[in-house]
Amino acid sequence: MAELWRLLTAASSEDLLPIVTGTPAQPFLESNSAKMLSNIRSVTGSALSALEYIPPQHAAPFSVREWVRNGRGVLFIPYQAAQVAALRGLIAAWMRIAIFEAMSRPEGDQRLWFVVDELDALGNIDGLKDALARLRKFGGRCVLGFQSIAQVSSTYGPGEAHTIVENCGNSLILRCSASEGGGTSRFASQLIGDREVVRAEVSHGRSQQAFLSRGGSSVSNSVTHRHVTEAAVMASQIEQLPDLAGFLKLASDPAWTRVVLTHR
Repeated sequence: MAELWRLLTAASSEDLLPIVTGTPAQPFLESNSAKMLSNIRSVTGSALSALEYIPPQHAAPFSVREWVRNGRGVLFIPYQAAQVAALRGLIAAWMRIAIFEAMSRPEGDQRLWFVVDELDALGNIDGLKDALARLRKFGGRCVLGFQSIAQVSSTYGPGEAHTIVENCGNSLILRCSASEGGGTSRFASQLIGDREVVRAEVSHGRSQQAFLSRGGSSVSNSVTHRHVTEAAVMASQIEQLPDLAGFLKLASDPAWTRVVLTHR
């Protein structure tokens, strides 16, 4: 794949023309299309720059599709922090291939898990929204982790980001941060929802007329019950959660539960 990247970015049009002859790409390499070819190569070089990180392969070729069909065990797609800017598109493409291959299989329990940490760092994974809604009937499960809802919204758009969160049947909220507009802690508070409480308000009154006629005053108390809707868990409470403590909601249980995780 690294050789493919070098070929597309460094080879001359004469070298590429025999490869694409007879395909829809042939007109772009004609002698009168030099400017268009230059633009295409510039865009292609930027999109395929991640291939530069892939060393020459000495083992048997690996196919993500074949792993979904026949694979067993765990497939890790790691990257270093300095490489994420270049590799995010490639990793997102591999995830898309795996998701759509899983949904092309017969319905049944494939026991296939897609675990995506730092969702906002990988860029837009095409098909993720559909995968959350449809993948379960093919035996697929998705585990998504992110730190900032704003970053997810900037990647997928506000509407699709909220759809992704809503399609997660099980949700775990740990300590989140706030920002000027509320931030992730406010979003988490809204995700948990509101509660209705009844508050008793006691008012005290003193009768001045009784004071003038009887030489004293009378005190009256009245109690009013008021129904108030408020956040079940305030954003400030989520910001102050201790390590490994949070709120959990399972698909089979409509109520949120306070949980404390432990190391094993």
